[in-house]
Amino acid sequence: MICMDLATAASDDGRMTGQPPDSVPASESAPRDSRPSSGDLRPAPQRPSSPELSHRVLAAELKRVRLDAGLTHVQLARTLGWPQAKLSKIESAKQGVGVDAVMAITETCGVEGDHRAHLVELARQARRKGWWESYRDVLPPDRRSYVGLESDASTVRVFATESVPELLQTTDYAEAQLRARAGSAAERRLQLLLDRQRQVLARAEDGIPGRAVRPSPRVETVLAESALYRFAGEAQVLAEQRYRLVAAARSQAVSVRVVPFRSGPLPLDGSFTLLGFGDGRHPDAAFRSDRVGWERCVGENALSVHQQAWRELTTMALDTAESIRFLVDLAGAESVP
Repeated sequence: MICMDLATAASDDGRMTGQPPDSVPASESAPRDSRPSSGDLRPAPQRPSSPELSHRVLAAELKRVRLDAGLTHVQLARTLGWPQAKLSKIESAKQGVGVDAVMAITETCGVEGDHRAHLVELARQARRKGWWESYRDVLPPDRRSYVGLESDASTVRVFATESVPELLQTTDYAEAQLRARAGSAAERRLQLLLDRQRQVLARAEDGIPGRAVRPSPRVETVLAESALYRFAGEAQVLAEQRYRLVAAARSQAVSVRVVPFRSGPLPLDGSFTLLGFGDGRHPDAAFRSDRVGWERCVGENALSVHQQAWRELTTMALDTAESIRFLVDLAGAESVP
């Protein structure tokens, strides 16, 4: 299993508070007779919502178009007059692709009508700027990919071992964490984190003209008990963070469960996140996280290994009601309302 480096709820003022609660691999070539005719068009899937997801869906669609046409990388690249490496990068979403390139590929592969129009529209969407682009100073290009996918996921499943998941951190807790490791960039990193919380938990419009507000994803978190203690800031900040977790656990959109020490060894070392897209637009993805950012886990069985670990963790964790009681006790409350 290999991890490729992909990336490092608000109150009225946008700051989260912590007050007590009141690809399936394809062969390099396909049979020549599988090429679709102009009347045998692949139905266009649902339109992606963010530039990052549009880019990745387009890359997968263009690879499928080539395979349906029975062409290898070498054959298509030679016909187009491109280096083979360029085509490989386009299909693996490592390089952007403009409308002209999409038109050239689809014309060569015999794609017409609505299917071609759909791919051209994907190319246009992929060129738009996501909300995260305003954080280019603290978010390197490879890590923007994670934030873009997180913004569009229908499910976000987080297992945390070292600290509270970022999406559920209070402002004070997050600030204390960032001050300790981000130095002069702490304030900008904090604003990025708060914007991620708003985009994922509240899912406001993402800045694309005419975009309707998208529904929030289902956020599921499982915390190793160690994540609830590892904090170098003030005790009151940690207590408020635990109250925030209680409030999140009681909400409709977020699940918070705790794996106590007594549950035994964890199925995997370290924190990870599973992003799900539910409608087939993009394959689900696994990411490992650390103090720096996120790494996408790729390679044989990488996704299934993390999915199996998640299933095991959910059987080890306390249920929601037990987790709430556990958190309230940690925060020093007398009882669970």
